[in-house]
Amino acid sequence: MKKIIFLGLMFSFYCGANIPTAESLFRNGSNSTISSNTVALKLQLEEIETDDEDSEDVQSREIENPINQNGLGQLIGSVGPGIKLKKKYIKVIFFNGPQNKIHLLQLEYKDRALNKSNLINVKYTKDILGELASAKVSSEKKLFYSTLLVLVLNENQGFVNFLKNSGNERFKTNQELTNAPLKALLDRYKHYLYVIRYDKKLNLQSPLRPSDKEEQQRVKDLMKEGLFVDDGTVRLIKKKRNFYWNVDLGDFKAEFTNENHFLHTLAFHRGATKFDLSCSDYILFNGIHELPKNLILKMSHGKIYRLRTLSLSHINYAAKSFDERVTRAVERLEENLKRNNREVYQNNFEFLL
Repeated sequence: MKKIIFLGLMFSFYCGANIPTAESLFRNGSNSTISSNTVALKLQLEEIETDDEDSEDVQSREIENPINQNGLGQLIGSVGPGIKLKKKYIKVIFFNGPQNKIHLLQLEYKDRALNKSNLINVKYTKDILGELASAKVSSEKKLFYSTLLVLVLNENQGFVNFLKNSGNERFKTNQELTNAPLKALLDRYKHYLYVIRYDKKLNLQSPLRPSDKEEQQRVKDLMKEGLFVDDGTVRLIKKKRNFYWNVDLGDFKAEFTNENHFLHTLAFHRGATKFDLSCSDYILFNGIHELPKNLILKMSHGKIYRLRTLSLSHINYAAKSFDERVTRAVERLEENLKRNNREVYQNNFEFLL
């Protein structure tokens, strides 16, 4: 019973009237826990044709209506001058490998029929979070794949690394915002429950019920506080009929739906770099996990892209089986390149690795 009381206390601190933290919002906590070690996402990518003077209007309308070991594919993939596709299809496969390293296998296709004859590019890394932390990777790529990690795996470390590594002084992790006195009190209470559980004859006093009156008042005051300190970067705002949690970190801003904490919009503007993203039409893809059906991206040079989620599947792979999956993909790409006289395609979707 006392264990249930403790869990209830912790739940109330996390989910009560407290304002959520930026890190917690990017954890996509309302989505169900991922039970498999591999998740495959299929996307349709399309570049939207716009005149330069109309690009701002298109983006605003879309947002108003919510919407080897590393880099193996880079050695053999079809990038550089060549055929330009306005629309293509990708399969993004995340595999939780040994040492909790998240592998990324990205397969690119020129047709909606995602079969081996249409495969035009392969990218692979055994540590996508490590790859995204590299200074060689553009901010647009870091933000796009960090978004996928949140939406697909409920993994926020990509955004945490991006904000810390980019020198955003306004962003604070949950650890930095933790109410240290309250956490210490709860840790003592947790230890108290553990001790009396195994020796009920002990006559110990609960840390939540001290005998000293001053200490009683201190505990009472602490229990009224939240587990995290409000740093003023997250606020509830209203837009038309809807409420959103607004994260304002200066040149980095994001909005999440009020109840489910689903990502709604994201913007990063610093110098010449401009990245805007909006998500809309969240739906269940496998009866358990929700994803936005549509995403709109706007890049630094005014290009706008529409992404449509086609499918989501969860699989369990042994490490050896996944390695074999990667090898087969590389072999298929090499076969296609030979068959098509080394025909290559431009990587004109600048947010892709």
